Amino acid sequence: MRQAIAVLCLWFASCSLSGRSGEGPRRQIEALLASLDHAYRSGEAAAVASLLTEDVIISPMEVTDLSGREQIAKVLANFFSTASVERYTFHLAELDVCSSKAYGRGEFDWLVRSPPMRVHGRFFAVFQRGTDGVWRLHRLIENATPPPK
Repeated sequence: MRQAIAVLCLWFASCSLSGRSGEGPRRQIEALLASLDHAYRSGEAAAVASLLTEDVIISPMEVTDLSGREQIAKVLANFFSTASVERYTFHLAELDVCSSKAYGRGEFDWLVRSPPMRVHGRFFAVFQRGTDGVWRLHRLIENATPPPK
């Protein structure tokens, strides 16, 4: 019993809220989100896919879940053949880091030039640090909200 309690205490101690954790993971995840924006603006499906875990699941608005890096790369290659993204930005309001996983929520802004479309919303994401030490997007859920005024 004492061993179980000790293990639980160590596990909880390894988790920290963004306000109390080192800025390292937060900066790395914000850099990941900036790279995601850049890859979307560049229309590079392979670049987007490289920022995702192999078993990623993305739950976009009004679309069925997209599962796996390979499927998402194919969907995005098709999308980028007809669309031009002006921005896909994420603003982290909160980030909780627990060992090799981080849980974030905040707002996103998605602006497509052609065909014209703007979506503002909230997101919840799970990020995973790989054995190579690199943070990647592991899960993403989006929810549209009215754009800010």
